[in-house]
Amino acid sequence: GKVIPLEQLLATHRERLQGRILDMEVERERGRVVYELEFIDEQGVVREAQIDAQTGEWIKDKVSD
Repeated sequence: GKVIPLEQLLATHRERLQGRILDMEVERERGRVVYELEFIDEQGVVREAQIDAQTGEWIKDKVSD
């Protein structure tokens, strides 16, 4: 299927993705294609986020281990 361009998802989730992106992968997880983003937020905390690449749905985020 089609995936939403990363730039569009970054614009859609701008408020949640404050900071700088360190790494990005596209993976298939549980039957769906997801963008996995690692970013450092404005407080210097490294976080990981998952966004559905086909719907744009924010799946989850967590502080990186």
